[in-house]
Amino acid sequence: MRRVQAGLSLIGFIFVLIPLLACAFVGMRAVPVFSEFFTVKKVLQATADELGSGASRPQYSQVFDRRAQIDDINSIRGADLKVSKEGTATVVTAEYEKRLPLLGNVSLLFDFVAQGKTSK
Repeated sequence: MRRVQAGLSLIGFIFVLIPLLACAFVGMRAVPVFSEFFTVKKVLQATADELGSGASRPQYSQVFDRRAQIDDINSIRGADLKVSKEGTATVVTAEYEKRLPLLGNVSLLFDFVAQGKTSK
C-alpha cells in the first residue's frame, strides 16, 4: 500500500519564508523608531515634572533640548514643542513624523504625538 506524502515542499517553504522575512525586516527597522518615540514621551514627562506649570515656553524648549541630547533624540527639537494650559496643569506636546526608508523609493511614514503633563 502506498502512503501519500504529507508536509511542505521546498517551493511551499520558500513561499512561506519570503513574507515572514519581509515582516521581520520591517519589524527590525521599526523598533528603533518606536524606541525613540517612547524616549520622547519619557523626556516630555520628565521636562514637565521638572519645570512645573509656572515655566515659560523657552524654558521648556531649553530643558527638553538638554534632555534630548543626553537621550539621543534626533527627530524633534525643543523649538517644535507646543505648550498649552489645561486648567492649572501645563501640557507639553510633541507632534512629529518619522520617515523610514526601506528599499529604493519605498518608505514607511510614522506620525507620532507625545504629551507630558504637569501634575499641578
